[in-house]
Amino acid sequence: AVVSSRCQNKPAGFVQKLSEMQVKMLVTNNALLPSEEERSSRPWMWPVNWEGLWFALSHEHGGVYFLGNPVIFWTNLVMIFVLLLINVRQAYSQLRVRELPYNEGELYRTNWYLFGYLLHYVPFYLMGRVLYFHHFYSAFIFNCMLTGAVVELLLARCSSVLVAMRIRCAFLLVILLSFIAFAPLAYGLPVNEDRQTYGYIKWFKWLDTWAF
Repeated sequence: AVVSSRCQNKPAGFVQKLSEMQVKMLVTNNALLPSEEERSSRPWMWPVNWEGLWFALSHEHGGVYFLGNPVIFWTNLVMIFVLLLINVRQAYSQLRVRELPYNEGELYRTNWYLFGYLLHYVPFYLMGRVLYFHHFYSAFIFNCMLTGAVVELLLARCSSVLVAMRIRCAFLLVILLSFIAFAPLAYGLPVNEDRQTYGYIKWFKWLDTWAF
């Protein structure tokens, strides 16, 4: 059989190009192995904010320590388990043909945030390449949206609008205060205990694995 030149030169379709690109990215990424002196991290460390990462470290000028806000990170982690419990209770109510405790549409949309989080986080466990803390931040965005949605799911069951609003304000206040407290780390501000320049940050070293 003779194959026409038109068939031989047929351009690859979108799906084929996409799959080829993903395979090449996977192969290339797995080839990025850490050197002996290089410090990397593992995916299980990221959600618990186990340790940070030094950038531009020097004996003369110090360096910038990259660490997530632990209040937000740990709250996000708790909210994942809360969402799982909410789904269990919702499913139990459906089996018992009872009134659903949570809005079905809102819960469905919140579960999509969980799916997005897992989609951007779980694949790192399959990678052999060198990994850093900042690789978690694409999943972290979904985790933050999940936290806000879970809070709203819980507050929707509150009988008092005033109480629900007070809880929202308290929640936002805690986030704001934690942001102010950890701002020197977030923005790489100079920390000098002798000159009392953001020296208070030492009191926020809650884990021994934090190296600031």
